Amino acid sequence: MESEPSTNTQKLTESGLARLLGVSRQAVHDLVKRGILSKDAAGLIDVAKAQAALAEAARAKGEWT
Repeated sequence: MESEPSTNTQKLTESGLARLLGVSRQAVHDLVKRGILSKDAAGLIDVAKAQAALAEAARAKGEWT
């Protein structure tokens, strides 16, 4: 039996994402201002997209190989 893709994406506020990542809310806010993270119309950040964006930014900066 094939399972359907989940449409239940986790979205958090800047503060919630900061708690999840173990960083300050200001650090998350700065990433939004710099265009690395983005918010939806409700002002929430998709956790999976944020993780992918942060990984890509780290790779581009040469922090991960």
